[in-house]
Amino acid sequence: MRTPPLLLAAGLLFWGWQCDHWLVAALLALTLEPWRWMRWRWAIADVDFFRASDFSSVALAIVSVYQFNEYGLHGIFGILQWTPVVLWPITALQLYSTRGLIPLTALFISIRRQARADPSWPVGTIDLSYPYLFSCLLAASTGELHGPRFFLPLCLLLGWGLWPWRPRCYPVRLWIGMWVAVCILGFGLQLGMVGVQGYMENLVLRWMQDRVWSDPSPDRAMTAIGSIGRLKFSDAIRVWVRTDQPLAHPLLLREASYDTYHFGVWKTATPAFTTVEDRPAIRTWALRPGAPPRSLRVGIYLHKETGVAPAPAGLLQVSGGQILDVERNRYGTLRIESKPGYFDYTVGYDPADDSAAWLAAAPDTADLAVPGAYQRDLDAIDKSLQLSQKTPAQKLVALHAFFRDNFHYSMVQAGSFPWVRPLSDFLLHRRAGHCEYFATATVLLLRQAGVPARYAVGYAVSEYSHLQHQYIARSRDAHAWAEAYIDGRWQTVDNTPADWRHEEDIRAPFWQPLTDFGAWLSYTFAHWRNNEEDDHTLLLWALLPLSATLFWRLRQRQRIRLAAAATAIRSRRPLLGSDSEILALLNRIEGSDLEPRAGETLMAWGRRVLKYPAVETDLQALLRLHYRYRFDPHGLTPLQRQALRSGAAELSGYVLRKRSATAV
Repeated sequence: MRTPPLLLAAGLLFWGWQCDHWLVAALLALTLEPWRWMRWRWAIADVDFFRASDFSSVALAIVSVYQFNEYGLHGIFGILQWTPVVLWPITALQLYSTRGLIPLTALFISIRRQARADPSWPVGTIDLSYPYLFSCLLAASTGELHGPRFFLPLCLLLGWGLWPWRPRCYPVRLWIGMWVAVCILGFGLQLGMVGVQGYMENLVLRWMQDRVWSDPSPDRAMTAIGSIGRLKFSDAIRVWVRTDQPLAHPLLLREASYDTYHFGVWKTATPAFTTVEDRPAIRTWALRPGAPPRSLRVGIYLHKETGVAPAPAGLLQVSGGQILDVERNRYGTLRIESKPGYFDYTVGYDPADDSAAWLAAAPDTADLAVPGAYQRDLDAIDKSLQLSQKTPAQKLVALHAFFRDNFHYSMVQAGSFPWVRPLSDFLLHRRAGHCEYFATATVLLLRQAGVPARYAVGYAVSEYSHLQHQYIARSRDAHAWAEAYIDGRWQTVDNTPADWRHEEDIRAPFWQPLTDFGAWLSYTFAHWRNNEEDDHTLLLWALLPLSATLFWRLRQRQRIRLAAAATAIRSRRPLLGSDSEILALLNRIEGSDLEPRAGETLMAWGRRVLKYPAVETDLQALLRLHYRYRFDPHGLTPLQRQALRSGAAELSGYVLRKRSATAV
């Protein structure tokens, strides 16, 4: 079964178009098609077929080792992409041979050994023209073009290849109609499979995150860059923070930073840790000289004896009776040794010190390295922003304005990505993504502009738990940002839009209070159990009835307690953007039936009060401005501030009229 004339050349050119290998595809096409018009052929012996097949196998092994070593699991796309080149020698040898077919002994070593052991054993042959065409189409699927630009030419090429073998007993128009129907059905199934794949990937990753990947790695960070579908995180509580004063703005607790990026994976070039000397009498590890003006009590869960310890910027010392040892690496990552389970430690820090990597060493060449696949795209953005003509501080301002004015936060990535450059797609086309996109893009753009930068991960703490009387950070509060080395120190650079917290807040499940109550019980019990000065025997038996009693009382008095706690927090907590008209509206309706219920988000409150689905988009845009006014240190532009005033005025008028009607 030979392919129709010029079909192999068309398949190779289609592969070159999709994967941007035009020159290679054209050269291969010119070598495979002329056999149809040439009279001469080579008398190829079996041993020559063996050598050609072995050569292709060795080439495939070399490509596989290189791709997996360079790109990890994403290397499978690189292997598939170069299969037309790997399989070209044996395919060309078949086409220009007098036999015109490939013996199976050349493809399978097991058949080759059987033929050698028994010369009378019959050896079959095979034509590689159609398999080679399918390898070209499969390799083209790893390219950069998607949707109709890939699927429509693919259908035409498949129809071209099947046309000579169509059943002649049926009319041509019937065959064409059936083929069009199959193509439409295949396109629909492809979209459905992409959706199912994205859902299953998120489901498995969420399960792995909760049970296997709970402890972050100081040497390696797997990002979701390139993943499709909606990115989902667990609502499980990961960090507990007790402060002596309310937080005026979200607190970044840094876990680790990395300097080497390879297609969705951040690594550390120098992963070694060094031990920090302690003062055994008071169990304190001084990381920098000086007396800390502020302190935090941080609680985490260790699944092993050692784990990364989240800490704020400006860290001076760490202390805790449960800590056995403290280590740090050159990136400022802090690793603590303790017994597995819940444990607390105290960090002393200076809030006036905004240095991001308080323990990090000076940058080296790895902090300026940019992957070659992104060089061209990053250079184009660098030139458009004229970063090379600015000072390092001006470069930070320009990049912040670039992301603020042209990008928005999104947990959804539609379509699919090839093995290369999903970050370029984010920067040049989609311009929507989660914090890992913004942090990675910021790091690479800073490096392209000559500023040493690193990728940092941790938690953004802003949620206060009235049940636990402390701040908490959930899995969905995990955050990523950049660190830039400017003026002799590392500085935090966070270009993720400030409304990302609002996007996560509106997706909180309705059963979250129950899971929070269970987490509070586990944390309280672990904290009590680790206190060696108490007698645990009687309290251990009384824990179950006491918990049941506590749950009943919370159920009866939760609304009163939460309202009182919220009022107390609001009265003493300085907030950014405290003059927001949304806050003024909430104060005016406090005590009425229209005020937000305990644990109710502003978006859920708006849906309940307005009861008009048509205004949900306007309400979401208004609340996004409100969140930015409260949490974004850069605030709002005058035009955005006016939009917040006018939108809040319309909302206030409606709510107050409804309250008056309800009172009547």
